[in-house]
Amino acid sequence: MGPGARGTGPCGRFVAQEVVAVRATKVLDSFPAGHPHGSWLAEEYAARCRERGERATVVMDLERDAFLVVAPDPDAARDRAA
Repeated sequence: MGPGARGTGPCGRFVAQEVVAVRATKVLDSFPAGHPHGSWLAEEYAARCRERGERATVVMDLERDAFLVVAPDPDAARDRAA
């Protein structure tokens, strides 16, 4: 294992936790990054999801050049624990 996986680097522990958090999410919607309003549409959608009680947040998918609205996926977390 490298330093980041063991948390021995200056920010290694944070990086390892962040990767796990991203993997245990589901994509609620996707918005093109090239849109004239930028991430605004994704942020508005995430805000509406949060109003309904979902823990939604916006992340950037560099490979797809899109803003993704994601929420924790309890099924993924349960599968990982098993």
